[in-house]
Amino acid sequence: EPANIHRLLASPEGGAFLWTEIYLQYDLLIVYTKPWPKDRINSVQRMVNAMRSGVPTLVQNTGAHHLVLGSDYPGSFVTEQDLNKLINSLRADPARWTSIRREGIRIASSFDPFLIGQMYVNMFSEIAADTVI
Repeated sequence: EPANIHRLLASPEGGAFLWTEIYLQYDLLIVYTKPWPKDRINSVQRMVNAMRSGVPTLVQNTGAHHLVLGSDYPGSFVTEQDLNKLINSLRADPARWTSIRREGIRIASSFDPFLIGQMYVNMFSEIAADTVI
């Protein structure tokens, strides 16, 4: 709804939730890796935000995206031909939508700022415990 988007833009934390509000307007999201095709540039953060929305997200699994996804993400493709096959398989098997949605949310949750912050706190605590003064 445009009213929700305007409300989010007006709030102090609006930017954090704006993309989710936009993504929720779609049934399927496709995220391309830079530079193929050249007019579609998306960062890993945009990919993670798309996945966090819960909308099934198909991702071109090359470059930085591959570093995050590895080889097992069920919504990944490399070429346009792979993308077309993936879309056709989704049409034939609606259960794959759920698999892609769940795995996307799982991946996105590993990028939760609190979890990342806790990881650094734990790491520095271990370093401090091993440091002899």
